[in-house]
Amino acid sequence: MKGVTGVSGAGDLFKKIVEELEPKQENFIQAPLPTEEKSAEYIQITNPLNESIYKISDLIPVQQQSLVFEFSSNIPHDAVQRQVDGKITQNQWNLIPGNHVVTLTIFRQGQEVGQTQANISVGTDQ
Repeated sequence: MKGVTGVSGAGDLFKKIVEELEPKQENFIQAPLPTEEKSAEYIQITNPLNESIYKISDLIPVQQQSLVFEFSSNIPHDAVQRQVDGKITQNQWNLIPGNHVVTLTIFRQGQEVGQTQANISVGTDQ
């Protein structure tokens, strides 16, 4: 459509169509807006994922093969503790062959407010 603007062309036609199809306001009853529900609290380890399998390579020095722990939570917290097989560790952990349990605990004002775990396996090239 040449020389047509939103005011005089398709926009005006669209407005007329919508007005015809929309219910008339005098018979319109507005339903109450849904109240905002509080979402459930959660804590989730996002790296490593549960049941992840890792392999230590013979081509890379073992000290350079590590795992960085990541998590997501909507629970307010001010401290995080990471453990592998019950031993406290830093945010980065060097891979060790075997099956392991990664535990992440979050705290608020010294009180535990959430905990989650992931099971991982680490193998070797051999």
